[in-house]
Amino acid sequence: MVRTTVVSADPNQGSPARPPLPAPLILGLVDLDAQKPRFNGSVHGWRIGPHGALEAEGLEGRGLQLDCEARETGAETRTDLDFTLNYFPTGATVESASGPIKWVCGDTGLSVAYNYELNTPYGAGYLTVERTLWGRRAFEINAASDRVTPGSVNGYPACLVRPLHETGLGQAQVLVIEDDTLDPYAIVLHVVSDNVPFDELQSVAEGVR
Repeated sequence: MVRTTVVSADPNQGSPARPPLPAPLILGLVDLDAQKPRFNGSVHGWRIGPHGALEAEGLEGRGLQLDCEARETGAETRTDLDFTLNYFPTGATVESASGPIKWVCGDTGLSVAYNYELNTPYGAGYLTVERTLWGRRAFEINAASDRVTPGSVNGYPACLVRPLHETGLGQAQVLVIEDDTLDPYAIVLHVVSDNVPFDELQSVAEGVR
C-alpha cells in the first residue's frame, strides 16, 4: 500500500489558454451526448456501467463488509490511503477546498478525498481526487459509450472517461485500479472534474503519489 505525506499542489500555476465555449454550443453538445447509449460493459475485468445496470446485477455500492462502524476523520489520522497531490490543472484557481476528508474503520483506511471548487479559463468547475478501498470489481459510471476507453496511469490499469469537448466540458473521469491483489478488496484512485481539459485531468492522476 501507499504511505505518503499529504500536501497540496500549487493551485495557481499556469494561465488561461482558450476562452469559454458559447452557450449554444454547450447546450448542443450536452443534448447530443444525452441521446447516446451509455457504456455498459467491462474495462480491465471490472464491471463498468450506470447505476440501474449494476443494481440489477446486485453490484451497486462499494461492497465492503466491515467489522466496525466507519467514522470520519481528517489530517490528524494517518492511513495507508494517504496521498500527495503533485499536479494541479493549469490555469485553474481554487475558490474553495476541503480535505483531506478521511473515513476509517478501526485502523483501516476506507477513503481519503480532496474536493476543490475551481475557477478555470472555461468557467466554474470542480475537481475531486479520492483514493478508496473497494470491495467489488464493479464501478458506477454514467457516460456515453464513445467516451469510455481502457488506459493506464503510472503503469496501473485505468478506465478513462473523456469530456464532451477538449476544454473539459462535461464530467470527465480517470479511474485507476492501483491494487487489485488485496483479496477481497482493491484500492482505486478516482479523479473526476468538469471544465478541465482531459490531458490536465490525466496529469492530476499521474501526479498522485
